[in-house]
Amino acid sequence: MSSVLAQDVEFRGNTTVIQNVVDRASFEFNNESMYRDQNKWIGKTIAFQGTFTRHPNILNTDKPYEECSGSNADKDPVDVIVFFDSPLLVEPKDVMSGQSVTTTEVFRVFGVVQKCREVITRTGNVRVLPVLDLLLVYRADDQTFRYPVWVSKGLQN
Repeated sequence: MSSVLAQDVEFRGNTTVIQNVVDRASFEFNNESMYRDQNKWIGKTIAFQGTFTRHPNILNTDKPYEECSGSNADKDPVDVIVFFDSPLLVEPKDVMSGQSVTTTEVFRVFGVVQKCREVITRTGNVRVLPVLDLLLVYRADDQTFRYPVWVSKGLQN
């Protein structure tokens, strides 16, 4: 899988649509609030800071997915399954430009919340995790959200 430059206009997608996603995102989402009132969050756009796991829990689906764990703006824990619509992860050894998503770096993740789903850990434990339709991924140090390193096909030109 090759890396893609975030500054490439075609890759960055429609800047107006992307800015609308950033503007409407809630930075307060966390797992506990989702478990307490799932209906409050379903369909909402959220954002948090996290890392993609090397070995995600097992989810019974045909859609490509990864697990992302981190925290919200108040440092409350966030652990979600993310569905994505174009190649997402690049192995660190394959990164040439530095503009890609790896399992070794912290990112700011934007997505739309779906219902919780049961996942099975690699040791056989059942967990219930929120699911996101992934929209945008930024480097953690991109405080102004100007250079996405991954954009959903739905937000591209």
